[in-house]
Amino acid sequence: MSTEESKVQKICNCLYILTNDIKIAEPVDASRLNENIKDAFTHELRRNVHRTFQKIENYSDVKTFVTEYIQPCFGDKCTTCDYLKFLQLCLVLLRLLKIALTEESELGSKKSDASKLPIPKALLNMSQKNVLQKSLQFAVALGILPNLLRGIGIPLSKRLKHAIILERFTSESTLYQKHIQIAVCLDTLIGCLECEAMQSTILSCHGTDILAALLQLCHAPIKKIEKTEGSSTEPSQTDNSNHSEAQIINMMLAHRKYFAPHLETFLKQICPSLLMWELLLFQGIPIKIDESEAAIAKSPLWLRKICNQMLTDMILQNQGIADLVQVVLDKAYDADIRTGKVDSSRIEAVARLITYNPVRHISVGDYIQRLSKQVFQLLHLKGSQMDGLLKYVASCIVLQFCERDIKSAEQHFLVKLLKPLWSCVRQPTNSQVNVVVKEIELTTCIEDLHQIFAFSSNLLSRKYIKLLFPFSHCLCNMFFFLLRGKSFLKSKVKNLINAILRNATDEEALSLLHAVSFSNNKHCGVYITKVSFVNGEEGGIVAVQKVEEDFPDEIVRYHAILDLLSELQNKNLNRSYILLVLKEFCTFHLESKDNVMDPENIKAGILFNALLQELSEWNVDIGEALMSNISEVIDILMTLLESICNCRTDATFYEKTLWVVLMILNSILESDDQLTPADWSSLKKCLPSLKKLQKSDIDSDLKEIIFSIIIHIATHGAACKNGIEIVKDFVTNFPDHASVALKPSEQSLLDLVEKFDRECNLSAQSIKSKPPSCIASSNESCSKASSSSVKRTQSEKGVPKHNTNSSKKSSDSAKISKLDESASKKKDSPYMLAMRDARTSLVHIKGNGLISLVNLLKEKDEETLQNKKEVLKTLRKSLEDEDSHVYIPAIQALSILGAIEPDFVLPYVLNQYQASEEKHIVLKLGEVLLKICNTLGDSLSKYKDILLHAYLVGTKRDDPQIRSSSLSNLGQACMCLKFQISNHWLQEILNSVLTFLKTDPDLEVRRCAVMVIYLLLKGLDKDVLTGLDNEMKTIYSQL
Repeated sequence: MSTEESKVQKICNCLYILTNDIKIAEPVDASRLNENIKDAFTHELRRNVHRTFQKIENYSDVKTFVTEYIQPCFGDKCTTCDYLKFLQLCLVLLRLLKIALTEESELGSKKSDASKLPIPKALLNMSQKNVLQKSLQFAVALGILPNLLRGIGIPLSKRLKHAIILERFTSESTLYQKHIQIAVCLDTLIGCLECEAMQSTILSCHGTDILAALLQLCHAPIKKIEKTEGSSTEPSQTDNSNHSEAQIINMMLAHRKYFAPHLETFLKQICPSLLMWELLLFQGIPIKIDESEAAIAKSPLWLRKICNQMLTDMILQNQGIADLVQVVLDKAYDADIRTGKVDSSRIEAVARLITYNPVRHISVGDYIQRLSKQVFQLLHLKGSQMDGLLKYVASCIVLQFCERDIKSAEQHFLVKLLKPLWSCVRQPTNSQVNVVVKEIELTTCIEDLHQIFAFSSNLLSRKYIKLLFPFSHCLCNMFFFLLRGKSFLKSKVKNLINAILRNATDEEALSLLHAVSFSNNKHCGVYITKVSFVNGEEGGIVAVQKVEEDFPDEIVRYHAILDLLSELQNKNLNRSYILLVLKEFCTFHLESKDNVMDPENIKAGILFNALLQELSEWNVDIGEALMSNISEVIDILMTLLESICNCRTDATFYEKTLWVVLMILNSILESDDQLTPADWSSLKKCLPSLKKLQKSDIDSDLKEIIFSIIIHIATHGAACKNGIEIVKDFVTNFPDHASVALKPSEQSLLDLVEKFDRECNLSAQSIKSKPPSCIASSNESCSKASSSSVKRTQSEKGVPKHNTNSSKKSSDSAKISKLDESASKKKDSPYMLAMRDARTSLVHIKGNGLISLVNLLKEKDEETLQNKKEVLKTLRKSLEDEDSHVYIPAIQALSILGAIEPDFVLPYVLNQYQASEEKHIVLKLGEVLLKICNTLGDSLSKYKDILLHAYLVGTKRDDPQIRSSSLSNLGQACMCLKFQISNHWLQEILNSVLTFLKTDPDLEVRRCAVMVIYLLLKGLDKDVLTGLDNEMKTIYSQL
């Protein structure tokens, strides 16, 4: 039993016949290609029109509606039916389909109200949708596209293979005829948009064409269209309808008034991202096209203006920037923005498009002001990869606006960005309120500035980071405070400072370093910080009222400055900074010598001492820096030496200043091969002051060093490099220079040079190994020990004292020399030399000795391992030293020894780890144990019980850092032991860790507890369910 077809199905059947089986055969004769294709295409259209009318005869309800608009034609030999008859029939059937679908929808709504049950709205099945889509293609291809003005929409040549055929259909049409075709077709499609079943298909397939037609009808010039902008000129009176020009213009104005509301409605219906893309295309924004294709015609000026205005309005709407980024990256570049696989140059292109949008209907200042809210919202996004891309776009927009209009950008962007830093460099107005800048404000400020000026790869970030230079003192103080604790802002502030210094000139960078290093910074070109910083509750910092510290942690400050300079790798800046420090030190010494007991001078002296100590340990060739400014450095040294000679020997900083001068002189003399005759002449000006100091009541070590420097300068370095024979020649050839060194009443210069030849190396080593801080803290007993150590070293080397009155037989001398040589070889083995250096009190010599022990242990030196007890005691004692140059190699050596001799070392270290009460010793021993566990790996099971016991005991300590250290070691041991942890130990470890996770007040301890669980699971890897089958539920619930 056959069911009656619905009205919708009948119409779809007619449309199917009308649009189906239309093929364009390729002719054999290429010369008649277009003519043959046009004739064939016209014949296909005419045939389908006749077939469709025949089909309509079977549907009375369809026939009634169609015949009201079109006269049916059935003749097979008819030649009057052309593409216009085909277009007209297609449009009528589309209107009828819309009416039928609307009726079905209304009928379904009435039934739903009556039965109170939801009934689906009228919908099209897949075959009906395909018919509708094909019908729309013919309607648009015949009624809209060929009649658009040149440069509007996407040309037919870009969309259809035989586009020229459709263009020839309308090439002979008048302006009136083309206008009527577009208007009728557009009115039909807009009417069909009211039907929900047809709306999605029309918008997705032909939204662009409808928008182009609406823009032409509503905004194109009516009186005249230039040939460069359109295919038609003034309205012609020679059309078939014999309409006058005035009548045509009135008709166009009436259509404009009619379609204007439809344009507004259509803009609301179309997807915003799709609309943005179409507006970009209509403006002629270049996209990726095939070079082999013909170029797209330039858009008319009126179209570019209206599209620009519409696009600007859309960008200024909420989420406008995000929508534009989405559509451009998706459609223009085929970028995977969800995973962040987007070239930064494409992001910058989108930002440039937003910034330099012509914006003809509003001023640049108003545009920036209205856009600023969106930009700040994008800067503060956090989460997905897309959010990261939008933040990068926002940062590029800020930089692009700085390039376009710096005043407007400063007013609407920079003032808000820099407001927290302004508050930090201004004197607080209300002294009663302790908090000057809140934590969230400072955090937001630093993150935004880092995103714009440090993280961005945009070249403009390097140009405009100069805007942050006045606030660099505040950023540096912020960074120095952050170094004392743990904060997520530390790396971002450091990156900002690095970027500022890297893009500043050497003079600007030096002025900033001067400001953060010294207090006399009134003319440095930066704002001085007027606040102090404290830790915030959420990992950031808070700016509070200024708190003066008597002795701030300047070691951290100066160490950080030198680290920043090292990362910059700017040799010229390094040299300038070293010279700046020397100048400031000289100025301070001259200004404070008359009032040495002033508290401010004492404080400044301590700070200089700290800075000079850091300089002495800096991994930069200070000698090279000094040699680049040798004449200026020598002048500073001469001034300091003269000032020291005029001071009392018991004056404050007397010896420390002298040590600094001698250290600098020694650095210069180490590069004596670069000294010119003029430099040697300048250095000899220091000899009178040095001779005077040698005779004064000073430390014996200082006298030895001064003596060696005098000989070095007097002999132009010959005494150190060329031995006694060259010195004899020097004395013979240059008696004037030699006589300068010492008075005639003293021993002959030759005797003193021979003595210097034996001692110069030791003296040079001594000056290197004693920084000013060591001298400041040394006492008389230390000086005596150092002096006796020098004499003992000389005797061990077997160097005989020079005696002009005594002589030995040559044979005896040879025997003694051989014995001394063999004894020296026996005593001065690498192990003995390393142990002797490791036991000295001088920091640098001790550090070098421990490094030598590390190398010997790595090589598994036989003598070193035979004396492992002595080595172990020495290393344990070295852990007590607070200098990193000492305890770091001690930790390394102890861990290597533990890996070689675990049975001997591990019990001792574990016993010390549990017994020691000093926190810094426990932490260092914990690091030793961690390294030993990593090295032993799977062989750690032999020491499982003593290790786990020691770590669990360590977790019971009161100090949170010790608890954290014990938990870290426990986690590492669990990862190495894997299945070798028995049920007893496993249960105890989990109970302890989960208890810390729930109850410990310290955040770091809780984090370490989570890390223990992570390392335990990591060690078990795929077999985690086998090892922790019974405990997995507990772990999961607690985490």
